[in-house]
Amino acid sequence: MPGRITRKLEIALFDSFRSAIESTFKNYPYLFDVKKAKTAFAHRLASEFDKITANQYLVDINLPLVVGASSIPEIIIRERNFSPVMAIFIEEDYLSNLKKEEASKLHEETGAFTIALSLLREKDYLLVYRFASTFTDYLHLSKHDYSESLLKRMEDAGPDEQLLLIPNKRKRKKKVEEIV
Repeated sequence: MPGRITRKLEIALFDSFRSAIESTFKNYPYLFDVKKAKTAFAHRLASEFDKITANQYLVDINLPLVVGASSIPEIIIRERNFSPVMAIFIEEDYLSNLKKEEASKLHEETGAFTIALSLLREKDYLLVYRFASTFTDYLHLSKHDYSESLLKRMEDAGPDEQLLLIPNKRKRKKKVEEIV
């Protein structure tokens, strides 16, 4: 596994990400009104991130971060020596549990700063998922002032700690309509 990035680099990457979101909102507001524009949004966000970081990194879209990976982030950021430093997943709606697991696994495999972004067009915030080795942070990123606030932190649960959901086997009574 490649080495993990430093906390200082992670903070700098997140600040650049937040600035890229702000710039994308200002320069391409129509992307936040159109559904199914995830690829176009990823392209614009990657371009803005590249500008903000002054071409310091290699910024690509829709490429595997590791060979044979089952999940491919929408945006990947690599250092000039090709070592991954950041992966960004983008969804139109909330992330599914499968996508969360894939993003978390990618973070573990590569050590790259891994986040996911839910666009949530009907809300006044974006939902940002930040994956770490033992937890996932859920952040609200305001669409008005681009500030973030921690919504919650979910500690990763081992298989023994997860709740088992048992389906309710009660049968529903059918309503019988009388024909008069």
